Amino acid sequence: MIEDWVDTLIEVWRIDIGDFKQVKSPYIFKEQKFPDAISPADDFPIALTFLSNIRPIYSKGYKSITWYGQTEFHITPDLKKSHNPALMLWPGRILRAAALEVQLGGLVGNFTILDQSDGIDGPVALKYGDEAEHWGFIVNWMVEESLNGTQLPVSG
Repeated sequence: MIEDWVDTLIEVWRIDIGDFKQVKSPYIFKEQKFPDAISPADDFPIALTFLSNIRPIYSKGYKSITWYGQTEFHITPDLKKSHNPALMLWPGRILRAAALEVQLGGLVGNFTILDQSDGIDGPVALKYGDEAEHWGFIVNWMVEESLNGTQLPVSG
């Protein structure tokens, strides 16, 4: 279930961006300190992960759940066009990070960025809390989890 792997997914987004900097990515369960707002002075870049929908499949012979979610990468503190060269580096960083962890350390069957035109959407103007709009990316992802032999007992 999601509580078994989501914090591992969140760690995927803690991308090293050089100069001893790393993307902040707050845990959901390990530390329940998910922010209500972010500060352009202190929190950028930050990746915030949300669940968007769930597709369960369960029958006597097969049980699985496909989880869909989004991670918002808040990259710059404002919408200045001069950030464009730095923004161009982010899709590659995000893709490489996800490609290295397709099973989230063996916790799931498959983790992938969705194969669609908005798999990685951006750069787009984002706003979270009261801060000014700023550049970022929205990553649409999917986790496929087999539950055979685990939770969700189904009688026949």
